[in-house]
Amino acid sequence: MLDVFFTVDVEIWCDGWHRIDERFADSFKRYIYGPTAKGNYGLPYTLDVLSDHGLTGVFFVEPLFSRRFGSQPLAEIVGLLREDAQEIQLHLHTEWVDEAIEPLLAHSHSKRQHLHYFSPGNRCGRSRNRPAALWRASWQIFSDRRSWHLKRKVEHAR
Repeated sequence: MLDVFFTVDVEIWCDGWHRIDERFADSFKRYIYGPTAKGNYGLPYTLDVLSDHGLTGVFFVEPLFSRRFGSQPLAEIVGLLREDAQEIQLHLHTEWVDEAIEPLLAHSHSKRQHLHYFSPGNRCGRSRNRPAALWRASWQIFSDRRSWHLKRKVEHAR
């Protein structure tokens, strides 16, 4: 038998880095809920299709945006996935590092599109452990919110 993994990258893109604060809410709605003239075809739709067929997906969630826009949008995404018992994995877009309200890493004040730009020997990298530090900082965003699924179930029970 062939094992097949259905994987989805869950991320928010604000159509560039200018005016992201005013664009975020619409971008979140577009990328997570996927409204169209014929209905919503975003994450909840995907979860419904998987559920209808008894399938589980692997959802790679990008959490770094929450360091600028707060934990509520990320909690909403994770809540949807946990409610359907989907697998959640970490997905990084390092371009968000310099957009955090409080710095994730020291000396990170410019866009770096790839993780290797945080590596030693790179003009931008100043520390031998920067990729590991970025991974730890990103994973901490998830681990700080371990009780999300419990909170969401309580809210739905009301």
